Amino acid sequence: MYSFDSMCAHRRSKLAPQLHYKSACLQSFLPILFFVFYSLSSYGQDWRDAISNLKSLNLKGSEHTYSENSGDVIEIPTTRGEAGVPSQFSLKQYVPPAINQIGGSCVSFATVYYGLTTYNRKREENMGIAPNNPLELHTKVHAFLNTCNEIGDGLNPGLALTLLRDYGINANQKIELKDSVCEMIYPLEECPVKLEHWKQLNNSSQNIDKVKYAISHGNPVVAGISTNLSIELYLKENWVTFQLFASVLPEMSAQEQSSIITLIKQCFSESLSGFSKNDIIAEIKKTSTFNDKQEFCWQGKHPLKNQDPHAICIIGYDDNRFGGAFEIVNSWGATWGNSGYLWIKYSDFYKMYPLFYMIGN
Repeated sequence: MYSFDSMCAHRRSKLAPQLHYKSACLQSFLPILFFVFYSLSSYGQDWRDAISNLKSLNLKGSEHTYSENSGDVIEIPTTRGEAGVPSQFSLKQYVPPAINQIGGSCVSFATVYYGLTTYNRKREENMGIAPNNPLELHTKVHAFLNTCNEIGDGLNPGLALTLLRDYGINANQKIELKDSVCEMIYPLEECPVKLEHWKQLNNSSQNIDKVKYAISHGNPVVAGISTNLSIELYLKENWVTFQLFASVLPEMSAQEQSSIITLIKQCFSESLSGFSKNDIIAEIKKTSTFNDKQEFCWQGKHPLKNQDPHAICIIGYDDNRFGGAFEIVNSWGATWGNSGYLWIKYSDFYKMYPLFYMIGN
């Protein structure tokens, strides 16, 4: 099992211009298409060994004892039913609205905004609990690491969860994602909203059952997964644009197809590692069936290890839906998937090389 050290590909997207055309002469539209794909492009950052080399960093928080309880292993019952793992369960009713992350803040969104908010709402059976602000935790971790000049970069989930447990955040505090604000936060002070406990589910042979067990007991599970173009396609601005290509694909010559493939590779370079021309064409064709009314279950090419690291929150599962699948909530806005949600089959999820972090006791 590999390590997610700094997570979250920083994604930005703009609405695609509504290009209406069915012409086979695609080359005349290449300048416009380049603008479209440039606007929709995403870029990621490498995972760094920041935590494994923690002592070598210039930490403002060097006097703080950093400790992950990542060695904990959840023991699950071998029987099903009330005391075991039910065939389906969902925390969706407790999840705050799906919104778009700022910078590389996916870890904070998955842990604080979705994970901790959902956990507390379920535990208290109180939907009036306001969603937690993820940017405060994101800024605090950078203050601890003395990396305020890299405030837009991603985080290590274990460190973020540990600081959330030890220091917490303030309720409903507004904060700007600026390096100047980050510098002012240190030294860290204890705040009222804390995560009392978290666990890394680290037995890979039983991860699926452990995640299901955690969710069925009211514990959302943050997952770090590898992503690629197949995941990004579920952003509506992307699949609508790809549908335009799918509509003219049968009319295109081999040369025109190659031009489009080249254009897509230029704009989705990080997300297309390991994709062949036929793989890209398959992704284009797949979007032809997408519409706002369907329930999305991910299907596509499995990502490579360490490809576009990203944190999401698992809030439900169903053994009978799509042959067995998890429901996740993402931080790419309400136009991704089904209003921010997506189903991923157990078998596919495992091939995204996930690490799992259970929120709460």
